[in-house]
Amino acid sequence: MSQESDHAVKARELLAGEFVPEEERLLQTIRDLFGAVVEHRLSFHAVVRQVRDQLVPLKRSRLTLEALERFDARALREKVEEESARAAADGGLKFTRAEEEFSRDVIGVIDFATRNGLSLSVITSLIVHDLREILDFEDMDEAVRGNVLLQCHEYRELSEAPIGNTEPD
Repeated sequence: MSQESDHAVKARELLAGEFVPEEERLLQTIRDLFGAVVEHRLSFHAVVRQVRDQLVPLKRSRLTLEALERFDARALREKVEEESARAAADGGLKFTRAEEEFSRDVIGVIDFATRNGLSLSVITSLIVHDLREILDFEDMDEAVRGNVLLQCHEYRELSEAPIGNTEPD
């Protein structure tokens, strides 16, 4: 196994650190919710709206430990499940390829950032940007047709090698 380059080590030291349990809980909750979309168990629109509604105030609070401690993962899941149940009752949960791909991209961002020690601020900035962009449109397919520049785009495709790893997969 090769050692990280000096540049990669400096980048990790500058941008990152270990996640505290509250940060891990937030990221795991978001990852789980988008995973449930991929598995067609929760409404894409419910997850996007509710995650955005939770992340924006957290970002405004500068992701302080106090704000992260107040984050209620159970309440978020319950809201998403209730909204998804209403959507199912109103005609079923329908999923587009674009919604599934975006959901996988969010999971990819979280996985990539966690593997490579990116800060919670960087991760949540990428996700919040995209959620706001998507919610400006009627649906995900319209957003794609509208040439929305998604910051999480294709993170699902990144290799599992950490930044600076020069060995082939």
